[in-house]
Amino acid sequence: MAKFISDKLENQDNKNPVDKNHAKELLLSSRNRIDEIDKNLIELIAERNFLSKNIIKSKILLDMEIFDENREKLIYKKIEKLAIENNLNTEMVFKIITILIDLNKSEQEKFLGEM
Repeated sequence: MAKFISDKLENQDNKNPVDKNHAKELLLSSRNRIDEIDKNLIELIAERNFLSKNIIKSKILLDMEIFDENREKLIYKKIEKLAIENNLNTEMVFKIITILIDLNKSEQEKFLGEM
């Protein structure tokens, strides 16, 4: 990712940095894109929460255990692979996923309490 950014800041002959105006444009467009990504992330988190409620409803109807340790292990295994493929810090990605899983569990417990 850092290489991508440095490539954007160099001109076509890859020797001299671009002018300040181009750097400002790049800064603004990058910030705008991050804002879009943040919005998408929030929408995806909300969708993940919604789906976790569907899962708990289904598990109740199917008389299944609510929390599945094996499923969590599988999730972390898949996430580790994706993090490595995308050159991301696996430990940090695990922290993010743990927060998402905890959020979903909290929503599921709240749902169970309302039954």
